[in-house]
Amino acid sequence: PKQPTDPQYTGDDCGCPVSKADCIHPTTGLECSGPSNGECICGACSCKQDHYGEFCDICQDCGPLNCTMYTDCVECMFKGKEDGKTWRECNCDVETIISSDERVDTSKLGRHKQCTPIPWNENCDIIFYLHYDDKGTTNQPDLKQILIDREPDCPTQPNIIAIVAGVIGGILGVGILLLIIWKIFTSIMDKREYTKFLEERSKAKWNTGLSPLYKEPMTKYVNPLYTAAASRI
Repeated sequence: PKQPTDPQYTGDDCGCPVSKADCIHPTTGLECSGPSNGECICGACSCKQDHYGEFCDICQDCGPLNCTMYTDCVECMFKGKEDGKTWRECNCDVETIISSDERVDTSKLGRHKQCTPIPWNENCDIIFYLHYDDKGTTNQPDLKQILIDREPDCPTQPNIIAIVAGVIGGILGVGILLLIIWKIFTSIMDKREYTKFLEERSKAKWNTGLSPLYKEPMTKYVNPLYTAAASRI
């Protein structure tokens, strides 16, 4: 922190320079590229919305990076992609390319901006990008190319057959699982009952004598007359 007596600095901690020299753009001489772009606060430019850069001289949605300027061009190219329509035939300002793959490989673009999708065919959208060079001056970025996804971006439709099959499969799976659990449970209970039966049978003391209720299946009768006649013979 500077000494409170230093007139070149201000602020609660005397850490902000009074001079705005660091906020003056070296080419235009404007403070933070003009009041519409930003203002000088504590010796540095504080940019307004959509502007960036050391001197707030680059606008994300201004000039060449204003996506709405290319809507007609993109729609024309997308409609004529099968007919091989050129970007000049569509009155495009710069080279406009339909990607060879389904989607643009943005990893190879360097500085680029994805624009707001353009509605296309019910729920689908056209996705396109602005490929540019960032010059870092009050001149707006140099737009090099407009690149468009070959296929529209459409929401994925639900697979009804897969959903129904999944629900049916889940119900069958739960039913089979419950049957297996029930079978295991009944097997355990049967085994316990059988073991208990064997234990009780081994402890029982059986009487090996004749039962008092037992009766011989044969009955013997003696004829007294037959016995007397036999003695006289």
